[in-house]
Amino acid sequence: MTVNLPEKYLKAIELLVGEDKLHASRSELIRVALRDFFLEEIKITKELQRERIEIIKKTLDDLDDEEYVHIRSEENKMKKHKIIREA
Repeated sequence: MTVNLPEKYLKAIELLVGEDKLHASRSELIRVALRDFFLEEIKITKELQRERIEIIKKTLDDLDDEEYVHIRSEENKMKKHKIIREA
């Protein structure tokens, strides 16, 4: 895999790589950086999914079921539709 990096990134990598430094090689530094990045992204994604589920649950709880009907869609999924009554 080839990655083009800005010069300032390369200089930062050089400061962290080498004998008696934080990482033994550029490859190790990049693997650690990617691992940490992916772990953080997964954590954020899971948190956002939990928040979305809570919002959906609250929204559904707030609906007055007598005003709505569940109808199966063409995709075989249940959808909630508002009942409109003429006065």
